[in-house]
Amino acid sequence: MLGEPLAGVFRGKTPIPYVDADATGAIRFTSLIKQVQSLAGEHTASLGWNYREHLDQGVFWVLSRMSVEFQQWPLWPATLVVDTWTRGTKAVMALRDFRYGTEEAGWCGRASTAWVLLKERRPQRPEAWTQMFNQIRAEEPLAEMPPVLPPLEASREATKTVLATWEDIDMNGHVGNVSSLGWCLGQHDFEFLSTHRPRFLEVNYLAEMFCGEKYAVLVSEAAPLPSGVRVFDYGVAKEGDQSPTLRVRMGFTAL
Repeated sequence: MLGEPLAGVFRGKTPIPYVDADATGAIRFTSLIKQVQSLAGEHTASLGWNYREHLDQGVFWVLSRMSVEFQQWPLWPATLVVDTWTRGTKAVMALRDFRYGTEEAGWCGRASTAWVLLKERRPQRPEAWTQMFNQIRAEEPLAEMPPVLPPLEASREATKTVLATWEDIDMNGHVGNVSSLGWCLGQHDFEFLSTHRPRFLEVNYLAEMFCGEKYAVLVSEAAPLPSGVRVFDYGVAKEGDQSPTLRVRMGFTAL
């Protein structure tokens, strides 16, 4: 049903663990995003990138922008299948696309992402670091470039304050991008999340966030789309600072 991947496409498969299923029986939102992104690292490592060696040199990739389309949600139990490939560069960003699904249900969604390579936490031109990849266009991307989201209205009140803890921090020493998305999803109550699932996701990562700092999470519901998708805008900023560290837009459909 899924077919064989094209040359230059890296494929990963993993059974969805029971602990990664949410209360509806579908794969957990944060688990799906984490699994999809982890394939980028596996692809890079398969081509000879030594993560720890580069990290010791102060060199690592960070996700800058992301667009995701959720066509359907994998249900537990199932085997998650993720294809990923690199599509080239634009300015300081390296572009990478994904598609994901299950062996049982076929393809369930896709994503387009833009990554920045940091050296001593300063952006680098990516070309010298992307020569290892076979740049291809395996299919039309979800987005040629994930969009820049407009700022939220300054008058919006924070609905929640979150403390970044040890469990939020990744090996780069900052809040992992999946943890911060979980903060946004946590703005909704159980009833809403048990009757709605994400249909699309747009993310701009704007600044690093660190352990021990408090962050204000803001949310605003926008006008629904003609299709009935409910749209929410989220912003995260360090407490006492007006400069956002994260900007998210997410659409939900009713079950």
